[in-house]
Amino acid sequence: RAHHRTVPAYTMEDAERREQEAQVLCSIFCEEGEFEVVSTNEWRLRLTPAAYMEMHLPVDYPSTSAPLPVLYASLDVATLEHFAAELLGLFDPGNECIYQWHEHLRNRLVPLLETEDALSALATHDSVGHPGSASGEPGSISELAISDEFVFMPNTHHYGQRTRRFDAASAAAENQVEIVTGTPHTPPGKSTFQAHFARVESQEQVQYALRYLLQDKKIARATHNIFAYRFWDEQRGVQVSDNDDDGENAAGGRLATLLELMHVNNVIVVVSRWYGGIHLGPDRFKYISNAARQILEEQGFGNKQRQDGRGKRTAKR
Repeated sequence: RAHHRTVPAYTMEDAERREQEAQVLCSIFCEEGEFEVVSTNEWRLRLTPAAYMEMHLPVDYPSTSAPLPVLYASLDVATLEHFAAELLGLFDPGNECIYQWHEHLRNRLVPLLETEDALSALATHDSVGHPGSASGEPGSISELAISDEFVFMPNTHHYGQRTRRFDAASAAAENQVEIVTGTPHTPPGKSTFQAHFARVESQEQVQYALRYLLQDKKIARATHNIFAYRFWDEQRGVQVSDNDDDGENAAGGRLATLLELMHVNNVIVVVSRWYGGIHLGPDRFKYISNAARQILEEQGFGNKQRQDGRGKRTAKR
């Protein structure tokens, strides 16, 4: 005998209501890349460049059960759990709640995060150099004032940038590296390009450098943060390298090629681009490469020297 499974009526109705709610939220938040439907039962809503909320949706939401909120921000676990409990307390069975949750966090959590950011900026003397910085010369970064996990969410996914997650090791003192930020350049076309440099010898140091840069609000708002790195892993005895376009198609590979051609090792180079509204075509690769080459030369790398596989400088023959 064939058995037919009956789908509860509330499940079908709830699925339709969740779909309608997602459409409304997208009309409000998607233009700035703040809302993302990760799957049919998981949504994500960005609160600030460095904080967001995941919502895990049960099949009987909104008729019966509340979504499970998971908050990611630079606050202690107890505080985040307190805010999550507040959200659950706001849920009224039978009513959609996500927009209400967003407004609650915007009024209660975000001001607290802004206060934390201000304290962190004072602790580190806000030493990152970037366009519009009060500093008169490129910045030199020596310490990280935030610990634990960090999630970077771009202002918008329109240009192909992606969410990046960093674990606690990326903030550990033993992985600290000095980061140097170069002079910004704005060639014809209004886009601004700026390179950043650090010496690295491990994947953890690479992650430290990327995390620190993306925690700077100006750099976080860049249209693209393209990077490439190469280092000799002494422990494993292997050469390690990788690159990322960050939505600027083929740009990461070109940076990686530049590092190889200049015989550069044990470094990471990041080039930030703030799009100026005019398409530059192939010229954009020239500006990205020029920014990277300039900061490498300023740090002592150039045609008069090269490095062997283990990062040691040798005279060019």
